Amino acid sequence: PHKRIASERKLAKQYELSHMTVRRITKRLAHEKLIYKVQGKGMFTAEQPANSQDIRETILYANDWPQPEHPYVAGMFSGILKHASQDQKIQVIQYSGSEINSENSNFLKEIAFPGVRGIILSWLSEDLYQLIKTVNPDIRIVFTLPGEIREDTSFVGWDRQGLKEQMRTYLISQQKNNLLFIDSNPETAAGTESAQSIVFENDPASGFENMIANTGYNMTEFVQKIMERNPEGIAFSNDYLAHELLWKIRAVKPDFFERTAVVSLANKGSNILPPEAARLEISGLEVGTMAIQTLKAMITDDTLGGSEIIIRPRLVPPKLEGNSKFWLANG
Repeated sequence: PHKRIASERKLAKQYELSHMTVRRITKRLAHEKLIYKVQGKGMFTAEQPANSQDIRETILYANDWPQPEHPYVAGMFSGILKHASQDQKIQVIQYSGSEINSENSNFLKEIAFPGVRGIILSWLSEDLYQLIKTVNPDIRIVFTLPGEIREDTSFVGWDRQGLKEQMRTYLISQQKNNLLFIDSNPETAAGTESAQSIVFENDPASGFENMIANTGYNMTEFVQKIMERNPEGIAFSNDYLAHELLWKIRAVKPDFFERTAVVSLANKGSNILPPEAARLEISGLEVGTMAIQTLKAMITDDTLGGSEIIIRPRLVPPKLEGNSKFWLANG
C-alpha cells in the first residue's frame, strides 16, 4: 500500500491531478481487469485482460516526444485524464514512441481489441495510419502535430504557419524589420530536435519568406552566421534551440538584447528562455482536453471527423526588469 500511495502521489504531482483523481483512475483500471502499473517516469501501461469484452471503451494515448515528463506532454496527458476521470466508459492507456516502434510491444495488439475505439497520437505518418487501420479498421484517430487529415482522423494542435505569422506580427510591432526565423527541421522525425536547422529570412516589405539554407554548421558557426545577418528580430520555433543559441550569442555580443527583439515558441516551460525573450506559450492541457473531447465526439458520431482544430498560442511579453541581469550573468 505504501508503494502504491507513493506512486499515486508521484503521478498526481507529475500530471497536475488530485491524488483522488489518480486513485479513481487506477481503481477503475483494476476493476476492468486491466493490470495497472507505474513504469519508468509515471507512464500508464496495461496488459491484456483475460476477457477483452470487459473493455467497454478504451482510448489509447501515444506520444513520440523525447521525454514523458516534458511539460507540454505532461499537460496534454493531464487534459486527457481529467476528461477520462469524469466518464466511467473511458479508460486511458499511455504509450511512448519507443513502445510504438518496438517489435515486441503490445501496442498493435492493444489497438486490435474490439473495445478500443480511438487513439490520440502526437504524430501520424502514412505508414503508421495504414498499420493502425489494418489491425482495427473502425478506430478513430486524433493527432496533435500537423499531418494529412482524413474523414476518420482529426487534427488538434497548433498551426506552424499561423505560429510564424504570430511571431512576425509581434516583431513588426516592435518596429523591427530585418527579421530572421529559425525553425527546427520539419524533414526530421517528429519529436526530435537538432541544432542542424533551417533558417528563414524575410524581405521587410513581405514578411517571412522561403528557406534560404539547410545549415550544416555547428553551433558556433551557426551563431556567427546569425550575427553576420545582423537581425533586428529573431523568431524561434524551438525553445531548446533558442536557449542554446541565445546563450552563445550573448557570449559573443553581450548587448545583443538591447538591439534585437526575440520571440520563441515555449512548450518546455518558461524557465528555459531568458526573460528578455517574448514567448508564445501553447497549453498542453488545452490541447489534451480538446483532443479527447474531439475523439469522444468522433466515436459517438461516425459522421464526425476530418476536422482541424487550431489552438492559438498565448503571447507572453518579455520581462525587461527583475532577474534579467541574473540570467545574463548565469545563463
